[in-house]
Amino acid sequence: MPNNISSRLGVNLMNGSDFESFTYFNANERSWRFDRKHTVINNYGASGSKSLGVTVNSNQTSEVGLQAFRRKFKGDIPTTVTAKVKTDNTATIRFYWQGRRYDQGFFQARKESEKHLIGAVDLAG
Repeated sequence: MPNNISSRLGVNLMNGSDFESFTYFNANERSWRFDRKHTVINNYGASGSKSLGVTVNSNQTSEVGLQAFRRKFKGDIPTTVTAKVKTDNTATIRFYWQGRRYDQGFFQARKESEKHLIGAVDLAG
């Protein structure tokens, strides 16, 4: 393991980045991108609140991600992704990051910028 690695420890370091408040105030969710045809609101929130559920058929995929580029990170700053996933079936969860150049607008970056695989987790169900 390399020496002198700095990390940010804590929960919800990217403001508004959880599904726990998804149904508060009966407002439409605007922070997250997801296929609304395949989602449901359920009662599995880690804090006892609501969470977002994604329902897909075998061999079908669904993308969930932030609606906006929330922060600009330097490439050498470690960032952690944590997910709590519950499934009754087998599933593969893949985590990607996508960057945006300073001269790119949001929609251009979403369309053109490469998605980089961080890692994948196979769940047995």
